[in-house]
Amino acid sequence: MEYVKLRTYEEARLPIGEYIHFYNNERIQVNTKLIPLKQRNQFVA
Repeated sequence: MEYVKLRTYEEARLPIGEYIHFYNNERIQVNTKLIPLKQRNQFVA
């Protein structure tokens, strides 16, 4: 992840949205070693 100085809300909107998507859908959980989506699917199944 690189750090950039964002001056307006509009400039910040896209990177924040991308990070939220990554955090909720792609990052690997330390305890389960799964991404959140796979963890939810296992819980539902």
